[in-house]
Amino acid sequence: MRIQRYLIAWFLIIIVGLGSIIGMVYYVDPLFHYHKPREDKFFYSLEGTHQRELNDGIIKHFDYDAMITGTSMTENFKTSEVDELFNVNSIKVPFAGATYYEINNNIRTALKYNPKLKLVIRGLDVSMIDEDADKLRIDLGEYPTYLYDNNPFNDVNYIFNKDIIFERVYKMIKDRSEKDFKPGIVSFDDYSNWTKNNYGYSYGLNSEHLSKLDFDKIGTPIFLTEEEKEVIKDNITKNVTDIADEYSEVSFYYFYTPYSILTYLGYISDGSIYKNIEKMEYATELILEHKNIKLYSLCGDMSIITDINNYREEMLNIPNPDNPKVSDEFWDTSHYGEWINSYILQCMYKDEYRLTEENYKDVFAKQLSDILEFDFHSLYNQENYKNDYYMAALYNRKIWGVEPIDLIENNNGIELKNAEIVSDQKDGKKIIKCIGNLPRSYDSIITPEDVIVGDNYIGAKITLNNIGKHKYIVFYGKKVEGLGQPTVIVLDDKKQKINEVSASCNDIGNDWEQYIVDISQQNGEITIYFNGGYIDDAGGLYTEYIFSDIILY
Repeated sequence: MRIQRYLIAWFLIIIVGLGSIIGMVYYVDPLFHYHKPREDKFFYSLEGTHQRELNDGIIKHFDYDAMITGTSMTENFKTSEVDELFNVNSIKVPFAGATYYEINNNIRTALKYNPKLKLVIRGLDVSMIDEDADKLRIDLGEYPTYLYDNNPFNDVNYIFNKDIIFERVYKMIKDRSEKDFKPGIVSFDDYSNWTKNNYGYSYGLNSEHLSKLDFDKIGTPIFLTEEEKEVIKDNITKNVTDIADEYSEVSFYYFYTPYSILTYLGYISDGSIYKNIEKMEYATELILEHKNIKLYSLCGDMSIITDINNYREEMLNIPNPDNPKVSDEFWDTSHYGEWINSYILQCMYKDEYRLTEENYKDVFAKQLSDILEFDFHSLYNQENYKNDYYMAALYNRKIWGVEPIDLIENNNGIELKNAEIVSDQKDGKKIIKCIGNLPRSYDSIITPEDVIVGDNYIGAKITLNNIGKHKYIVFYGKKVEGLGQPTVIVLDDKKQKINEVSASCNDIGNDWEQYIVDISQQNGEITIYFNGGYIDDAGGLYTEYIFSDIILY
């Protein structure tokens, strides 16, 4: 009897333990498998989680009437911009490396579970146009099918997954006890956004990559065959147009993803450039028959694709298909920065770059001729911007139509302390000349930031009542003498810090340096402090730093 009671007790303990785990995972549900997030109780970071683990739950349980989807070419889109332009409530569900088949399946799921869905924005990767209609990538790791089906029994793979229990559920519960804990969820602007999330990518054409390019190799022309056209027709019909016919009340905005000119260099080298353009032209012919699809292409915009500052520079090691133990070096020349995603949205909204039955043949003919006539050797002289976000600042004018403002030349409300404005300096423009050090001792408990925003700065203070759609502050600075160094702090109208850019005097020389401050998350009033003084009174008697070309983009 005693053994029987022990067994019953152990059985009950196990049942209670398993029930507690099931209850916790179900309640927190970090992958949204059972319900939408409890944003009032937990913080859902969405980091360290595979898109394919999250996206099905987002599609099935979130509130939305528009969606953005596609491969990694759609990861940098911002739903806030989609919502503003198209007056919708959108989600972003990218599937890196996905085939047309996988993406189409997830659009079908969205339409099945959400009858409110009225707008689908989707990127069409040109490189995948001629893939088999039923192709699913098997080289991206194990697919979490247990999250996609309706079989409750294989949910054990989710509920009793140690990473889910300890790295997500337990951590999310534990985080609630932190003093500064705030519940919520990462925005779709930031979800999977590799530009914003600082994944260490750089942009532009570096010297190593440039030295390995062959601009003179021209392959034997390869053209599209009838057999390949049948494959394309099957893929486009099953995975692009059929769903539009079935949901005629839904608007589908599709765009061809604009790869850089270096991608086309590869096509020229192996002779497939003609075939590549023919693929786009034939797919377009099939798509344009469907009136609730709007199709756009910026692939022929030479101002975009020939400026490599728009594209991330990354060398990948790809397993050799003939010898998996050997990896081939491959330079990624196709992924563009988030400013191009924003520009694509604007073009869709304004109905620019749209392909029609009347213009598509001319569009692709011009694209082919422009690419073939491009002087690739000119890339040797292309400036590689040291600050990658300078391109984002330049594009902001094209995206939102706001004119750059020179904050020194306008001299509108600049408050100077231990500084003066001097004319006819760098490039004939005015500068702000800062002399001295912050009034604090080296061992003070008061931080340099507190001194600066307490109006004891060495330099200038500029208050802007409404920045509108301006999103970046670009300026140049130079150490002239002593320990001068830049500290630029931006506050919102509640005196909360938006962003800060600084550099140590030990890390800068006496040459002009360009700096960029991202204020894209802010609207309305801002206050900018430009401090050129050293952080304390140990800076010596002669400390000078100058600011120039302070431009609001």
